[in-house]
Amino acid sequence: MKFKGKLIITDPCYITKDQDWDEPYEETLSSNGVTAISENTGIGDGSWNAYLTDYDPYQVVHEIQEWINENHPDESASEEEKDAYYDGLDEKVKSYVKNTLGGFCADAGMSCVAELDSLTAYNPDAPQWIKDHSWCVAELPEFDGEVDADSIYFPGSWDYDQLVFVGKGNYNFFTL
Repeated sequence: MKFKGKLIITDPCYITKDQDWDEPYEETLSSNGVTAISENTGIGDGSWNAYLTDYDPYQVVHEIQEWINENHPDESASEEEKDAYYDGLDEKVKSYVKNTLGGFCADAGMSCVAELDSLTAYNPDAPQWIKDHSWCVAELPEFDGEVDADSIYFPGSWDYDQLVFVGKGNYNFFTL
């Protein structure tokens, strides 16, 4: 999806007007003129980061997925083996990161990327909410490019697809 302007990443329940909670968030945002992409996180509630990268973010997600597929411990792994896996995964992710753009969280099991200007036109209270709840929202600088939703699959007892956003444009980013 094409985006141009300052972006935020957060749970859409935080930025949708209370009276609009009866509709699915994606429909509410788009029907009210907000340029946004919204998806289920795949794992429910949690917190994640948006990372600036010099690499192709689609390739980054692909390579992280390959690393997980090759290194994920099986069910009988010891705690030390699991710790080593997570340390290795952290190192793999960090190898692509130029800078952390910000953190965000979800309480309704969804995340979205939205253009701040179009969001503010729909919900004038959004900028103040963002300011008052900065730990819930990653604020990204002016972006001109494409943003897509993708996922990374975590096998084994976890067995879930985690939502990631990838942005490719005047700068590149991914979430995880």
